[in-house]
Amino acid sequence: EPVSIDATVRPPGTYRRAAATYIELTLDRDRFEEASYTPTLSALIHRILTIEAPIRDDVLVERVSRLHGFQRSGDRIRERVLKLAKKKHPIRKDPVGGKFAWLDDAQVSGGAIARRPATEEDGRRIEDIASEEIQAAAAHVAGGDLPVEIARFFGVKRLSADARDRIMDALVE
Repeated sequence: EPVSIDATVRPPGTYRRAAATYIELTLDRDRFEEASYTPTLSALIHRILTIEAPIRDDVLVERVSRLHGFQRSGDRIRERVLKLAKKKHPIRKDPVGGKFAWLDDAQVSGGAIARRPATEEDGRRIEDIASEEIQAAAAHVAGGDLPVEIARFFGVKRLSADARDRIMDALVE
């Protein structure tokens, strides 16, 4: 089912977390594991990915979990979310670590666009950004220490050694 997500929710080049206000679904944590709730969960996953993809699979699981009011994302929640996600959305192993959920094959083949956080709350960790998006960000920064400039593009104020390595690995991928 096509989902219309307003351009103010996902303006091009901007990353925004999927929040309950954008989801427009009635969620019921008590029905989470019921088969009859599967269409609602599938729609939720699709809407999250429409707003946020590509996102790390762990972030997708966490987003679904938190929107249902769960404090933790245990194995059962993780399995259910990823099983449903894989039915309609590609989940790819990232060349520099992690697995990322994409909206569809067209998004995968079209590549990621670099997205700045819409607000400070929409910031992401470098580990949660697909290598294709890191590569795309390189075209938007200039001068100085390239990994630091890319991190700043994504709103990261302090660049850890692991995050620096991820950026460097993505750039040579």
